[in-house]
Amino acid sequence: MRDFSDYPSSQNPTLVSSAAQSTTDTIDENVFDSSVVLNDEEDINAVACVDVNIVQSLRRVFTAKNMAKLVLFFFGVVLSNYLWNIFVEVYSRPTILKPRGPLPFFSNSSRNYVLDYYNGDFQLEQILRDYDLLFVMYYAPWSFHSRNLKHPYEVIAFIFHSHKNVRFVAVNCWTTAGECRKVYKIYQYPVIVAYSSNVHTIYQGEQSVDHLYRWVVNIRNPLRYIGSTEVLENLKHECHLSVVGYFPFKNISTPCQYRSFAAAAMMLHSGLLEAEYTCLGVITSTHLANEIRMRFEGDIVVYTQGNETMTEWPLSISFTAENIVEWVKRKRSEAVVKWIQFNRNTEYMTEQFAKLLNESAVLLLVTPLAVVYRGQPDILIFTELAKEYWNCDEGNLSLPRNAENHRIVSSNDILACAQILEGIVKMDLCCRSLLPAVDWNIACASSAKYKWEDEENVVKVSYDEHLRSHWTEQRKQVFYKVAHSLYAILSRCCSEYERISQRELTSVHKANAIKLSQDHEIEMTSLCMRGRLFNYMKYPLINKDLNPFEGSRPNENTIRGTGCSRRHENDTLTFVVLDSIHYYYFLNKWGLQNAQLPLIIAIDTKRELFSVMDGSLSQYRVREFISDYHSNLVSDHLLSEEDSTSRFIEGNEAQTCNNKQLKEENQVIERLTLLTLHNLIENRRNTTHDVVVFFSGGVWHTPSAIAMHVYHSTASYFASSRDLIKFYVIDTTRNEMPYNFNFERIPAIVIFLANRTDVSWKYPDSLPISHPNLLSFVLSHCSIRLRWKMALTNCGRVCVIQNRRRLYKRKEKLLIAIYGIKGRLYQTEHIKRIDHLVKQLRVVRRLLNVLHIALRQYETLAEDSVTSLLHGSLFEDYFKDM
Repeated sequence: MRDFSDYPSSQNPTLVSSAAQSTTDTIDENVFDSSVVLNDEEDINAVACVDVNIVQSLRRVFTAKNMAKLVLFFFGVVLSNYLWNIFVEVYSRPTILKPRGPLPFFSNSSRNYVLDYYNGDFQLEQILRDYDLLFVMYYAPWSFHSRNLKHPYEVIAFIFHSHKNVRFVAVNCWTTAGECRKVYKIYQYPVIVAYSSNVHTIYQGEQSVDHLYRWVVNIRNPLRYIGSTEVLENLKHECHLSVVGYFPFKNISTPCQYRSFAAAAMMLHSGLLEAEYTCLGVITSTHLANEIRMRFEGDIVVYTQGNETMTEWPLSISFTAENIVEWVKRKRSEAVVKWIQFNRNTEYMTEQFAKLLNESAVLLLVTPLAVVYRGQPDILIFTELAKEYWNCDEGNLSLPRNAENHRIVSSNDILACAQILEGIVKMDLCCRSLLPAVDWNIACASSAKYKWEDEENVVKVSYDEHLRSHWTEQRKQVFYKVAHSLYAILSRCCSEYERISQRELTSVHKANAIKLSQDHEIEMTSLCMRGRLFNYMKYPLINKDLNPFEGSRPNENTIRGTGCSRRHENDTLTFVVLDSIHYYYFLNKWGLQNAQLPLIIAIDTKRELFSVMDGSLSQYRVREFISDYHSNLVSDHLLSEEDSTSRFIEGNEAQTCNNKQLKEENQVIERLTLLTLHNLIENRRNTTHDVVVFFSGGVWHTPSAIAMHVYHSTASYFASSRDLIKFYVIDTTRNEMPYNFNFERIPAIVIFLANRTDVSWKYPDSLPISHPNLLSFVLSHCSIRLRWKMALTNCGRVCVIQNRRRLYKRKEKLLIAIYGIKGRLYQTEHIKRIDHLVKQLRVVRRLLNVLHIALRQYETLAEDSVTSLLHGSLFEDYFKDM
């Protein structure tokens, strides 16, 4: 039998080996598993040891003591963070400091006549009980305008300090602790208010001493007494609007209607110029009232200059002060003369002037208004001409009345200061004490006029040497030296003889005499202060040769009724007055700051006309100027750069001239103004150079600034030919151009030929301003001499040879054409044709001679050679033929 024990190994060795291999793997896996089990046990033991260590360390760290420290640490962090936030919140906000207490606004020297409530605790009712008239200035210490008005207010208070029934008060209405700010809401400082009983008015005029003075004078005397027709006529002549009321005062009690009329008079005086020329008068005589057709008590009529008719108070309106004020303000619009002035307390700007210009053309009088005295001569003549212009009646016109010279009136007022220095009351008592011992009839009969001895000792003080100073600090007497001789006393007593010669029988008579002397002293003080104020203001001197009342009479060269006849054509003039002192801005704007005042200007926006009358002011010139305006014969006044004020001050004159001369030698572009442009363009006769003008839009105009570089490069290109062409620039923003130079687009370039005033060319608007384009434009329109100079200067030897060949060919063609026409000279067109060809042939031959000379000299002709060649006889004949 076979041995089956060896069969597996011999028959299938692979199976045996695989089984052995599997057995080995099983043993290895068991061994590996046992090792893994051993490793896991070791890890567990290690982790257990680590956990025990961590727990022990945590127990050592987190003890009760350490936990308390940790809690305190976190509490400290939170507390510091909270305190830091509070610190940042407190100190990051704006710091509000407690305001300082109010301080006196006016100086200590002004306390005698200005009562300053700088703490704001002001009780109006209490002060009004002690004074008839109260002026209050509400100010804020920080206000710029309040600080500027402080000194004028002090001056006015000092002028009227002798009037015991008038009081000037200043109130700080800005401090929060004061009663003034709690009661009043003032949005713009300062505000000046006049109080009298239960009536008040707010000052709205200019913040200057003279305007404030006129306002106070008008408030003190708001009404005028009219006792005769002559006084009424003077009132109508002096004021542009006269309001007359009839109140007979039949008994002791004051009529209620009179109270309303007087209150309206005070309310109408606001300090504006139109209020200054609005006068209110009272008639108490029944006979005079009947003459002017006033029948009932309380009748009111209004007279407007230029209109002889009167307007009566409408009975349908209740007779109150407010209604009277509104009615009179409506009538002011009918005045023949308007004023340019705006309320500085409520307005930062005004459209008053613009409205006047939009309504109609304006005839403007620009003059320095000296409002200290009434009746300025140029204002009077301007008003009379306005009345004549709008007078539609057939009757003859009244002649204008001459006004007193303000300088003479001021000198007369200064004379009153001498009596004040000596003391009028003391002098009056002295004269009365001498009355029994002197035969006054003999002593005073030598002359009707008495010259005081101390008048010869006047200290001469010129207007220029008298400097403005604070009136409250003036201590020097510059008026008169007092003479104590008996002759001087007798002279003064004789001047007052009629008053002091009456005996004082009783104590009442004596008291009345002293009262009259005191009133006379107050009157002299007012006159003295008025004269000193006029000298203090230093008004600009008007032309000394000015006499506005000279010239023809109204019936000669009259303009009477011109406004009425042209009203339907809407071609009338509105007469307007502008104060050059407070509105000098307009003169600077118009370039008239150096003009002699007063000025007459016609402005018409529809015709775009601004014309200034030549010569000084007079009736004849103004009438002629108005007639020329309506005939379209007046010339337009254009603003030139010379008229504007220079912002720079020139230094040494010699150094300036040297720098200017050096600059002119190096510059290639010259600057023009309106005047120099007119002289340059209009006077082109007998000139040898062309002119190119660059019309610029100013230094801030971007297109002009960009094109200026190209223009400057072109001018530099022609710098060697300044005898033939010059380049200029003009700023159209600082110079008003005539109508023919008002271009639609700026910048604009225009070239003017030499010796020609009627030929010019403008650079095309559609062509970009570049260096090649501008060179082509200039060379194509400049003079022939300049073209030849540029051609000969820039043409080299090859260029000359080529052009000479072309000219030879042209010469041959001309000769052939001439010989061909010779046989047909009997025809007219052939004669003209051959003359033209002969002229061309002559020019070609001369050009060939020039080119022959050029070839014989240099490769390129020098500029000096070209210049001498162009001015030679050869080219002169050529230019004449051309």
